[in-house]
Amino acid sequence: MPAITLSPVHISKDVRSLPPEALRVRRPQWSVQQDAALTALYKNTRYCKSGMRVVSAAGESYRVRCGNSWVCPTCTQICLRRFADKVQRCIELSPSTLFATFTLRHEAGQPLITTLVGLKASMKRFTSGRGWVKFRETHNIGGYGWVIELTYSEEVGWHPHLHLYFFSGNDFDKVSALPVSNALAERWIASAASAGIEAASTGQNVRLIDPATSRQSTRYVMKDSPRFTSNQSGFHCAGDLLAAARAGEVEAVELWDEFQRATRGQRRYQFSNSLEDKLRSAQ
Repeated sequence: MPAITLSPVHISKDVRSLPPEALRVRRPQWSVQQDAALTALYKNTRYCKSGMRVVSAAGESYRVRCGNSWVCPTCTQICLRRFADKVQRCIELSPSTLFATFTLRHEAGQPLITTLVGLKASMKRFTSGRGWVKFRETHNIGGYGWVIELTYSEEVGWHPHLHLYFFSGNDFDKVSALPVSNALAERWIASAASAGIEAASTGQNVRLIDPATSRQSTRYVMKDSPRFTSNQSGFHCAGDLLAAARAGEVEAVELWDEFQRATRGQRRYQFSNSLEDKLRSAQ
């Protein structure tokens, strides 16, 4: 079997400490179908070609992953599943959870990196300062988690937006949750404005999650992966772009290249500090 070169990125320290002769490669049960077009599309980006596992002489198995949660078909699914699973655990620990979708105004032709930077800047202002501390105390918000979803259309161009989960110690119903939902949306609009960006009131949505159907809300984010296509006309998501780019569509190739460059080094999702511990202690 041909040898492979192991990168130190996202590999267990135990694997790195083993000598090369102590390792062997076991073929995976799944892989990304390789062809010249796919190789060319990923020429400047690390990704998992086949999700191989490195096995030590003692029989211990270690997955070699690139960890790219944006463009790698393998790692995107793994990362988003971990995010969804943690959100589900936090929902089960919280009396109430609010699910928000926050957007910013943008135009067709606007570079993706510009909208991503604006989204991150607005989020930083949203969750920082004395105003945020007072807001959390007023509405008994124990913590939060956010993830970025990214779509594209010819009409509006790149459309990155945030999905946020706010875990509250209050036992809300739809009526009592409405003032908090409105306050969250208003704070987002104000945070964007302080970053010099416009966020239209019609583009924000906050709703109370029903615990009985919470898995639908948590699994919703897992669709934003290069492994899945939207079955819609045009280029709607990462999977659509990748499929069209592999087929040789020039516009899709250019968009995919921009997607890779703009997301390189960007955080895909985040939780507030010590979230699960804080929610457990509040019970």
